[in-house]
Amino acid sequence: AFDFKVLPGIDKSKIYGTIAKLIRPRDISAATALEVTAGGKLYHVVVDSDETANTIFKNGKLNRRITILPLNKIRGEVLSRNQQDRAAQIQPNCQLALHIIDFPDDVANAVAHVFGRSLICPDMDSAKRVTFDKYVRTRCVTLDGDVYDPSGTLSGGSSSRGRGPSVLIVLGELADAQIQLQTHEKNITRLLAQR
Repeated sequence: AFDFKVLPGIDKSKIYGTIAKLIRPRDISAATALEVTAGGKLYHVVVDSDETANTIFKNGKLNRRITILPLNKIRGEVLSRNQQDRAAQIQPNCQLALHIIDFPDDVANAVAHVFGRSLICPDMDSAKRVTFDKYVRTRCVTLDGDVYDPSGTLSGGSSSRGRGPSVLIVLGELADAQIQLQTHEKNITRLLAQR
């Protein structure tokens, strides 16, 4: 993970973080599908504006290539309501990826940019039917991470069971542990002050 604390002259409050750290799956069974849906965009960095992005690129002396999503410029497209309704008619358990994650409201455009046009389906059969339906025609990802694209491409075959834990699950557990740590630190500080 890139550490923005080392960047000189940049207000850290204008850097929200990577998409991976900004979202939380509502159901851990969808974590693999969400990771596949996002692909490399999971590691795109969300900032407040293109001005902040330019400052990062100009002053950052970055040691690796990064993609930045400035909230004042990024437009998150979302699958039309008609397409979502049709997908639900074909497979009631098929949902827009955007609807199965939690995220802060202030980064909604960036999250919609990543998750707003893909559907998550429970299995290959439903994903195939939804993807190629003439009224839907959009990318579908199964819970196991198989991808059906209306252009005709299919990808998958790698079992998520052998890969270890999902990045999104691990990041969620880390966030929970950090909250617990902060709570314990506050309690220690309070107890020390009472001595």
